[in-house]
Formats: sequence, C-alpha cells, structure tokens
Amino acid sequence: MFWFFLSYLSPIVAWLMVMLLVVRPARLRCRTQVVLGVLLAALVVKRLWFWVFGGHPVYPDIPEFVCHFCGWGYIFGVLLAALSLFPPYRWWRARAAVFTCIAVLLASWGTFESLRLPAVNQHEIIVEGLPPTFDGMRIAHVSDVHCSPSARLSYVRGIVDLVNALKPDLVCMTGDFVDGTPEMRAADMAPLADLRAKWGVLGCSGNHEFYSGYDRWRPIFQRLGICMLDNACVVITNGEDRLVVGGIVDPVGVNKFMDESRHWPEPDVQAAFAAAPPSTCRILLAHRPTDLPEHAAAGVKLQLSGHTHGGVLWPAYPMASMLNDWHVNGLYREDGIVLYVTAGAGQWIGFPVRLGIPTEIALLTLRAPKR
Repeated sequence: MFWFFLSYLSPIVAWLMVMLLVVRPARLRCRTQVVLGVLLAALVVKRLWFWVFGGHPVYPDIPEFVCHFCGWGYIFGVLLAALSLFPPYRWWRARAAVFTCIAVLLASWGTFESLRLPAVNQHEIIVEGLPPTFDGMRIAHVSDVHCSPSARLSYVRGIVDLVNALKPDLVCMTGDFVDGTPEMRAADMAPLADLRAKWGVLGCSGNHEFYSGYDRWRPIFQRLGICMLDNACVVITNGEDRLVVGGIVDPVGVNKFMDESRHWPEPDVQAAFAAAPPSTCRILLAHRPTDLPEHAAAGVKLQLSGHTHGGVLWPAYPMASMLNDWHVNGLYREDGIVLYVTAGAGQWIGFPVRLGIPTEIALLTLRAPKR
C-alpha cells in the first residue's frame, strides 16, 4: 500500500496540494492558473510518460536525458507540495515564488546526487568468531545498483572501476541489481563480469530482480561471474581456517505474480547454512535488514544488507526506519549479530532523488576480536 501511494497516488495528491495551497491563494488570473495547473500535472505524471513513450511505467525504453527530466519534474512537484504545508502568511505571490525556487534547487540537487557515482565509505568491523587468518579481510559491499534507463552501461562500468580500484578480497552484492528485462538491460550489466576479488563475487536476490523475472536474470548473473546464493552458502578457505558466507532469497519471490516462471521458496536462513561446517564463522547476505534475532540464532555473526537506500532523503528517515525493523543506514550491533546496511550504489527510477543521503560503496575490513 505504501509503495502504491508513493508511485501512483502521490502525484495526484501533490498536484492538488500545490493548486490549493500555492497557486489559488496567489490570486493569479484564471487563465494563468489553468496553464500552471496543466504544466504541473505534466511534470508530476512521470509514470504516464514512461508508459506512453517508453512502453512500461517502471522501466521504460526511453533516452537517458528524458528519463532524468521526467524524474526531476516528479520530484519538483512532490517537494513543492511538501513546502506548501508551511504556515501561510500575507504575501501569497512572494510565498509561491520562494517555494518554487526552493523546490527547483532541491529537485536539481537531489537528482544530481542520485545520478552521480557513489562515494567509497570505509569501516572496520569486529566480527565474533572470525578466524585469525581472516583478520584484515576486505569486503566491498555493493547493493541497489538499479541499472535502469537512467543508469546504464557507463554507470555500471563506473561502479566496477571503483570496486576494482579498492582491490577487495571479496565482493558482496546484496540485491536490486537491475530494473528491466534481460532484453533491455543485459548489455548494460555486462561490466559486472570484470569485477575482481581474491575470493570472487557473491550475491543474493533483491525484490526488483523478481519484478522483471529472476528466473531469467539468475543465469545471466551467474555467467557474469556472480555466485548467487539463494538459501545457500559457500565456504572460503584460508590455510586451515574456514569462513562461511550464505545468502537468502528476497521474500518478494514467494509472490507468484512477481515472477510467473517459478514460485521461489521463502527466505530460510537455516537452509542457507545447511551445508556449512559446524563451528565456523558465518556471514549472511540478505537484501532486507530485518529478522536479526532469527539470523543470530542460526549462528550468523555479520549480516550485510541494503534495500533502504539509507532512507533516500532525511525527512523520510523515520518512515524507512519503521518499515525495516529500525535499521536504515550504517552499522548496528544487537542480538549478538553485527549488521551493516549500505545506503546503496544507485537509485530506483521510481523515486530518483537523494537529499542528504548520498550513494555509497562500502569497504568493510573485518577484524578478529582481541583476546
């Protein structure tokens, strides 16, 4: 319901709010109000233009700059509607002009932030039970790339170059790789085959893979060299020590309508580590930063997640927190488990804005506890 409102009802609500709280009180001529109303409606109905000119309301086949402009217009309308809630005062026309300028600036900044390549944020994490030979292991954590009409081949190539420059021991990708079908986006995803790490590239599914058919995307990911962990694990050996990395299926996969070709199992952390040797340190890749007590009970010491985009913009942080078990961005320690939630390396085309929460690639250095 929340995402239905955000995607389909919010443009209508935003348009009504701006017309009632900004345009009409400014006491402009009737013709001027009609023209402004039509222009604003044209800006906020992003998904209508995607469908009309691109063939799909979520991942249209349209030029990149058109996609960016449509996203900017939608964000401008939403921000102007939010600003209109501020208490009114006497100078209605000045108020409308000031709010419009602020909305233009914020929409432009937020759109730029959502499109630029991510920054690299480095963290050291103490992991209980980490074997001494893995002390100093460097994991490049990449999530929510959202390869789409607004983030195509050059963007994916930029992320790969950033990751390879870090020379990580392991690359972990925690879902939402792509928005679109393999026919539309497979060529744009090709640079992922160039990711390099000592122990390879591991991944788990996100909800967006299922929207366009995870059954078809999964073998493509595998051919690109990404070992997809669907309720499964791999064992990494370093000398006589071992480390287990498991992954779970995103729960959206159990909804048959998301992927007609197969009904995927529910996420099962116990099944994910069924083949793990006993008494080994366990790392879990899970797209959503939830269910920590259950995962801790399965012996997980470190969980890597994404999905939240860090809350996207700071006013939405409380809502994102409530929807994700109060885990939105950064490092958490609770229930005997360490969780790192990345803000994501890209941005969903449905809400193409970042305000105060930039994109990131996380470089995590694992440390064994000092005895």
